Amino acid sequence: MKKLFLLSVLLPVMAFSQGSQPMSSAADDTMKKSAENFLNTFYEYYQNKEWEKVLTLLCDDGIYFTETESTALPVYYKLVADYADKLDYSLKIKFKSVQTQIIGQCAAFLTVKVLADYKDKNGTKISEYIRMFLLESTEGSWKIKSIYTYDIDPFIFSEPIDKKWQGGITSSNYQSITATGLLYAFTNFLLTECKNSSVDVSLLGKKYAADWAKGIIDGGMKSFEHYIETLTWYIQAESIYMEVLERSDTTFKVKYQPYNPGASKATFDQELTGFFSSYFSELSSYFGGESTLVTEGKYWILTVNKQ
Repeated sequence: MKKLFLLSVLLPVMAFSQGSQPMSSAADDTMKKSAENFLNTFYEYYQNKEWEKVLTLLCDDGIYFTETESTALPVYYKLVADYADKLDYSLKIKFKSVQTQIIGQCAAFLTVKVLADYKDKNGTKISEYIRMFLLESTEGSWKIKSIYTYDIDPFIFSEPIDKKWQGGITSSNYQSITATGLLYAFTNFLLTECKNSSVDVSLLGKKYAADWAKGIIDGGMKSFEHYIETLTWYIQAESIYMEVLERSDTTFKVKYQPYNPGASKATFDQELTGFFSSYFSELSSYFGGESTLVTEGKYWILTVNKQ
């Protein structure tokens, strides 16, 4: 997917750079410096909430890409500005790394790793992300043609730590798969202990559903539609494969693969499916629905119907 994205971004640049003469090393270095200075200016405007200036740095037909969707650049940053102007916060941005490639005589591709220090009344939040910028030069001025962003959980080494120890950073995908495995392994352990202590696993599922439903309702989401939206997010977080089989105003049917802890598979299937079957059935009832959970090999199939 990322290769396809990069290809879609670079093809138009390659097209209008074909036939151009190779640039000298000095000219290339000058363009790199110019592009990096432009990016510094962009982030200076961004962290200072100078939104009108930010908008002047964007191509009218520019695109903002995330892992799941794309939005017109001017539209995206107008939405950001409208939202940010309602908040009281301070933001400091630091580049961890910048890599710049010049493409032909009128484009630059920059990959930056950024640490963002966000402070508001609730405290401080540190975010880390990778962003790729495609810049286009028109009449000697840079503008942003596209941005691709990829958020990662911060993993920071203090400055005194020697470079040889600064390893072990994993991808978000690896983190997600590992976290899902740990979740199910821990849940499976607890359910097995409950069974050994003669605790009714299905009753435990109902109690958990009641607590979870309260959280959803207290958050203002009370309708069947709100429930299905929340359930979609939830299943994405607790599975390593998800396929929606049916979706309408009254039906939601999804096939997904929970992480298999391996050694205790028989117990896992019996106790965990029993727990979640009870859990989904009880949870759905709070939002005017009913549900069934069945297994199909390594997959679970959950069907929720509006009553």
